[in-house]
Amino acid sequence: MTDDAAHAPRPDRGGPVSGPAGGPGTAQETAARLLRRIGGGGAVTVDLDTTVTAPEERRWEGLPGALVAGDPRLDRDAPYAVLGGPGTGKTSLIVDTAVSFLRAGGRADELMVVTPSKESAAAVRTAVADRLRAEESYATSGSPVRSVHSWAFTILKAVESEQDGPLPRLMSGAEHDAQIRELLRGHVADNRGDWPDEIRPALPLTGFARQLRDLLLRAAERGLGPDDLEELGRRHDRPMWTAAASFLREYRQVQELSGTTNLNASELLHTALAALRADDARERTDVSSPAVARWRDSLRLVLVDDAHNLDPAAGEFIDLFLRPGVTAVVTGDPDQCVFHFRGADEQFLTRHAATGDHRVTLSLSLIHI
Repeated sequence: MTDDAAHAPRPDRGGPVSGPAGGPGTAQETAARLLRRIGGGGAVTVDLDTTVTAPEERRWEGLPGALVAGDPRLDRDAPYAVLGGPGTGKTSLIVDTAVSFLRAGGRADELMVVTPSKESAAAVRTAVADRLRAEESYATSGSPVRSVHSWAFTILKAVESEQDGPLPRLMSGAEHDAQIRELLRGHVADNRGDWPDEIRPALPLTGFARQLRDLLLRAAERGLGPDDLEELGRRHDRPMWTAAASFLREYRQVQELSGTTNLNASELLHTALAALRADDARERTDVSSPAVARWRDSLRLVLVDDAHNLDPAAGEFIDLFLRPGVTAVVTGDPDQCVFHFRGADEQFLTRHAATGDHRVTLSLSLIHI
């Protein structure tokens, strides 16, 4: 595009063009100002490269090749576990299996690619899009790649909407941290709480609030409520646990009084699990939630990446969708579980890897580019 094109009137735009001082000006003045800003003294040409270069295709062998191709001889009554060290191609297998499914005519709503975090979901989503971008005939209105928390939130929101319940709201870590600090400031000002005397000087400190939040998150991931945490504190003689249980009870009361359903990531999974378990009970009486039924009935392929970084609640949530007839692939490496401090547990992966004929260990010899 030359500056002559920039000078041309824009019939699709109405109103004046802003001048240098924010007031009305001409398109010519705006273009000249932009040229001065980028240091251009003459005609400016913009060339857009619209060439799409597809990544090189990988060729898989053995059982991994059958999984990628969606071989009809695969057993769909139990998930397949794909193990392997760093760089052996676990995520590549997930990407290629998803792409192969979509290229073969599978719909995006029939596929779910699940990851432990939004960052890993974004990476897998980009990799899938890069391989499909060169497909002229492929189009979709949504992405089949989600973090486990995004999936749980979507399910929970749909169920609550059907039942005219309060719609859930997912809190950020910073917001959760701020609410805990605010309650702790009240404990300091009013000398409230069951905190041991030697701990009270730490209550206003940011580091204490963060450690308390970490304890409450780990408890929530294990499905422990205030009563459970208090019982554990008494049984193991941990006054801090009993004090934290009292704090958690007060925190939940404040949330209920606010009239909103604010959930942190750990509470979200357990709330979604409760909704799904209730739906299972209704299903036995033929009163299943339409939203949950749509998800379960439509899914044909579930792919779980980095399963070693899932916490127990996340694994239990995913398990509810791994039903006979649904092809499922779970990838991971038990030796790479480095997020135990965040509640990660490789049990979900190792449990599905216990069946020998549904387990494969990747090596670089099984993948060729």
